[in-house]
Amino acid sequence: MGALIIGVCASVICYGVTQWVKKVRRIDNSLDVFAVYGVGGMTGVLLTSFLASESFVGLRVSREDEAEGLDITAQGERAYEL
Repeated sequence: MGALIIGVCASVICYGVTQWVKKVRRIDNSLDVFAVYGVGGMTGVLLTSFLASESFVGLRVSREDEAEGLDITAQGERAYEL
């Protein structure tokens, strides 16, 4: 549900900033790069920090798996032989 909220908010904000840049600031930005990617990225980062739930806490691997190496414990193969 959080991704849907982020997507809707970011698209509305990006559209508004695109219109503002074109009409109010009168800047010719043919690809609307800043309005879409810059503002959209910042919006996504900020909203993700507010909408992140506690369910992500359980995604951390155990200390033993991390010490052994995730390549061998998660994928079953070793990336480097040192």
